[in-house]
Amino acid sequence: MCEIFENLSLENINGEIWKEICGYDSDYFVSNLGRVKSFKYDKKTNTDVRILKQIENNRGYLQVSLSKNGKPKNKQIHTLMYETHVEKTSE
Repeated sequence: MCEIFENLSLENINGEIWKEICGYDSDYFVSNLGRVKSFKYDKKTNTDVRILKQIENNRGYLQVSLSKNGKPKNKQIHTLMYETHVEKTSE
């Protein structure tokens, strides 16, 4: 597994735009730079807002674990970015 650069600072990176991830009741946002922010309370860090760590799956894609109703689900970063930041056009 390769080393992954992670910027876990809550400070925005120059040009970073955050958008809500649909289906998670405003608990998660993804930026146009691929970072995912959680607004759910975390017992480990004792905070309500944090940047989620990304892991590399067995296919080499970066992913995060998002939970809804106590059920975690792994989501690939590039998919979240596409679904959130790319304008859909109708044909």
